[in-house]
Amino acid sequence: MMRQKRFSLPWYGWILLAFFGYLAVLLCLWPIIGFDCDLWYHMTGGAYIAAHGHLPDGPFFSYLHSGQYWIIYYWLFQLVVHGLYQGGGYPALIVLRAALMLGTVWCIFCYLWASIKDEERPGGILLVMALTCAYAMALLPRELNLRPHCVTYLCIVLVHYLVNEKPRLIWLLPLVTLLWVNVHGMLYPIMLLVCGAYLAEHFLLGLLRRPECANIRAARWPLIVALYTAIMTPAGLHLLPMPFNPPPYLAKFVQEMFPDSLGHFFPSAFFRPTSGWVRPSARWWSVRWRRPWPWP
Repeated sequence: MMRQKRFSLPWYGWILLAFFGYLAVLLCLWPIIGFDCDLWYHMTGGAYIAAHGHLPDGPFFSYLHSGQYWIIYYWLFQLVVHGLYQGGGYPALIVLRAALMLGTVWCIFCYLWASIKDEERPGGILLVMALTCAYAMALLPRELNLRPHCVTYLCIVLVHYLVNEKPRLIWLLPLVTLLWVNVHGMLYPIMLLVCGAYLAEHFLLGLLRRPECANIRAARWPLIVALYTAIMTPAGLHLLPMPFNPPPYLAKFVQEMFPDSLGHFFPSAFFRPTSGWVRPSARWWSVRWRRPWPWP
């Protein structure tokens, strides 16, 4: 009599299951908190669209003048969060937030895992898990606030994963970008950069007559179609100048649009020999190799 095989996982499978289980519990137990008013603004917009059957063409609950032209580039997100809130309240929004975060982290893990799945060495497995955990920790503070950028993070990773690892599902790529631009159309330049980078690699290698990855060659037409989804929104061509010409005063209270300088990314302290990380490193070098420390 044959014994039935029991369900078994490799050692790293249990670690992965525990990690995603803990992350799912954390996301589901974390309530919807008013970090800012954006979520309720989006639900109000979704309620307007559902009630009137069309997108608002002006600020309908604001102090702004009613004659100002209005472009809703996140209309699909507004409809989704309004519908979920009407059907399930805040628990439904918590589930949506958890699904977006878990989907993003899972795509990151699968993308990294594809590079070592043929060898499955313990060192490579632990490195992939550590990188996945690091990405999750970096995303978590932003993902706790349910906004359209949560879908943007998922779509960025999903595009990379489909192009590099899933050639049989590459036909889904235009659908992913179509969802992306209708949920967070303001960031369509990022979509163009991601898809355009793969297309540039394909055509450049063709001009140089160099061998290229078969997956990128198979993805060239879906990538080309994906570029055109930038205008497949209710705003149409009016969306194109939007990221480069935001509404007045928007850059004063939306953090992603704050004006910035190169000094923010390259602070002067980074280059000073006496700054924090250079001096301890130099001391360690002098002690380790018994060489004189060149800085006083």
